[in-house]
Amino acid sequence: MNRSPRTSRWITLVAVLTAALLVTGCTPSGTGGMTDGPRSGPAGSGPTSGPSEPREPGQNEERNAAGRVQGTSPDRPDTALAPSTVPGIGPALGDLQAYLDQGIQWERCGTAECAAIRAPLNWSDPGDRSLELQLLRVPAKRQPARGSIFVNPGGPGQGGRSLAQSFSTDGLEDFDIVGWDPRGTGESTPVQCLDGPATDAFLETNPAPETDAEYETYRQAAFDFGQACAEHSGDLLDHISTEDTVRDLDLMRHLVGDAKLSYLGYSYGTQIGATYAHVFPENAGAIVLDAPVNISDEEGAIQAIGFDRQLRAYAEWCVADRSCDLGDSPDAVIERITALVESLRHSPLPVGDRQLTLSLAVSAIILPLYGGPDSWQFVARMITSAEGGDGDAMLRVADAMNDRSAAGSYDTLTYAFWAIQCVDWKDRGLAVGREQWAQDQEQAPFFGKYFGPSVICEQWPTGARDEPDITGEGAPGVLIVASTGDSATPYEEALKTHQAMVGSVMVTREGDGHGSYGMGNACVDDHVVRYLTGAGLPDQDATC
Repeated sequence: MNRSPRTSRWITLVAVLTAALLVTGCTPSGTGGMTDGPRSGPAGSGPTSGPSEPREPGQNEERNAAGRVQGTSPDRPDTALAPSTVPGIGPALGDLQAYLDQGIQWERCGTAECAAIRAPLNWSDPGDRSLELQLLRVPAKRQPARGSIFVNPGGPGQGGRSLAQSFSTDGLEDFDIVGWDPRGTGESTPVQCLDGPATDAFLETNPAPETDAEYETYRQAAFDFGQACAEHSGDLLDHISTEDTVRDLDLMRHLVGDAKLSYLGYSYGTQIGATYAHVFPENAGAIVLDAPVNISDEEGAIQAIGFDRQLRAYAEWCVADRSCDLGDSPDAVIERITALVESLRHSPLPVGDRQLTLSLAVSAIILPLYGGPDSWQFVARMITSAEGGDGDAMLRVADAMNDRSAAGSYDTLTYAFWAIQCVDWKDRGLAVGREQWAQDQEQAPFFGKYFGPSVICEQWPTGARDEPDITGEGAPGVLIVASTGDSATPYEEALKTHQAMVGSVMVTREGDGHGSYGMGNACVDDHVVRYLTGAGLPDQDATC
């Protein structure tokens, strides 16, 4: 069962792929794009709920003030959520002022500094309970620091402390770099859903059903997943939206002593940055949105289009590169990859005590497409090995994509990804999701098919927030950075966000890869550093 096509993930691709493929001798070179990296996941048990029947969709559309279609989530079950008992939930500190007065105590952790703070579980009722947020700060190389730059890698659901440690600080030596694990993720109070074996089974589910029976299996697996999250996370699921996170972010800004927020977010992290500018325009400083998702009131390109484009770019590269022998034309290369994937539909490939399924093969194909040619070197060997009956390399890459550790546990991202997305986004029901899937396949024949019909949020055990009309009005203009060959957040998404955000300026990087700052493009880095250090926005849009 693959990630939703609405958002994407990030970490240094080459490190993940090298670790995944070293055993086979398929070693990529150079640096690639960005995706989430593996961490150990929480323990839990599998779902215990019985079968459910989807409700009749009925009237399932409404429009917000700007005319954007919003769903009414007609098929979400009415699930009573128990008070959460996940690690980090505790008594309230008191009223809102108590959280503002708590202070922050930094302690040395390796070469950085770490701290934990408390935030209200429910920002509408600070006196209810609290949760824990874990932060990591890389102190400015030149002291005293001019302030902090908060960073977030996206997801949704990726912890951000590791990003602070690897973040490029060239030109930013006067600033502390602060990353945090947002609520529900990493070492902060986590979303918990399934144990490792149950997550394995969930992710092995066929996402591209060809019959009603296959669709029902897929739908039921999604329902059971949501119910497991409800059982193990309780009412934390009600308080994990992007708006909750930006309120946490403003609390952190206050606690580190910054009058204005300086921030750089990648991918879904751009939604955090844009939402912050919407909710706290008076506190917004320099905000960089790199590889932005579409926050506008207009429909953008589905993510499957971006990945299909990158798959064809790979196929064209493969035909021209002597090391790749998958076909003598781009169409032939894609047909061969498709044939391998389809061969696994009814006959998964045994790999030790596991199996390479259709869904896991698609995950393995996705990961290198986050980058460009430097991350494509090994793909042909991965494909031909699987064709020859050895699926080990492909399964290892799928595990990297799905944040599975060698021990069989999963990163909290695997669960927080859906928990955040499903509370942020009002879906339009199972029937509409299935109809939309047919349209997706017309726009993106490969990934439009294998991303599958949308079934998880449609049956999520909580309701969804109304989607705000984000314009950034009242805040300083943001700096948007986007690449023309981004597979995970297609370039069209950046254009929509640029149009929506009042006063924004956009820097376009011509090239492949998900994310641009710190990826080796001096032109991009110069624009970002100048903005974050106080030079203001560029006078006009720029191309690098």
